[in-house]
Amino acid sequence: MITHETVRQLALALPEAQEHDHWGRPSSRVRKKIFATTWPGEQRAVLKLTPAEQQHLVATDPVTFSPIPGAWGQKGWTFVQFD
Repeated sequence: MITHETVRQLALALPEAQEHDHWGRPSSRVRKKIFATTWPGEQRAVLKLTPAEQQHLVATDPVTFSPIPGAWGQKGWTFVQFD
């Protein structure tokens, strides 16, 4: 199972990535744009994907990947369940 710390390390390994607080949760950003937010206590994250990437992952593994309900999900924001 992937962990919050693994996601954090992978995100921060990307060029220019930085970690900042986002409403009490760690978020990973490049040039002030969030691309991932993790929920350490809930073993999940939110990733910013393209709508095509999101559709592919949800179709491939709907247990692990699910669009955020509403407008944010339509823009590619996707829940990722670690377990």
